[in-house]
Amino acid sequence: MSTDPFEGFKQAQRAMWASFAPTATFTTPVAAELVSFAGIAAGERVLDVGTGSGVVAITAARAGAHASGLDLSAELLAHARENAALAGHAGGVPLSMR
Repeated sequence: MSTDPFEGFKQAQRAMWASFAPTATFTTPVAAELVSFAGIAAGERVLDVGTGSGVVAITAARAGAHASGLDLSAELLAHARENAALAGHAGGVPLSMR
């Protein structure tokens, strides 16, 4: 039995966001704009909370940042890892589920 009072909420969020991957095509084009707007530079550390498909963390890593992505959804983290591999950052963008 979990002692986390938010466990039910987390489970509901995981289930809801698991179907986000097809919608990610709409978020991908703006990832570069977000990284640019935030002024992320090479060598900086970036934490992408709610990383989803990982496009912001991957874009930050491509700009030279040390990027990490966190998400509640194992399904989305799997997509994020695939996207990181496709972008050539499979080992360079740590993606952890928390």
